[in-house]
Amino acid sequence: MIKKRKKYDKEFRKEAVNLCLHSEKTVAEIAEDLGVEKYLLYQWRRRLEKDESEKEITYESRKELETLKKELADTRLERDILKKALGIFSQTPK
Repeated sequence: MIKKRKKYDKEFRKEAVNLCLHSEKTVAEIAEDLGVEKYLLYQWRRRLEKDESEKEITYESRKELETLKKELADTRLERDILKKALGIFSQTPK
């Protein structure tokens, strides 16, 4: 007979990891209370930490991208002003 695997929703996993991080109980005790294997709690914690670290990288990258876009816009504006000035000063007087 084949056992069906239980699927736990994201919210349950997140709360279980929070219990592990902020509780005075051991992971094994928490796992027993929740009715899951302790290796699952460790696995969920690793995934959550990985997801959080990827979000930080994405956020920092997004901020850097915004800064670079602003600098590029300023540089283009300066270039256009210099082109117009060069055009004005290079005209021959009538």
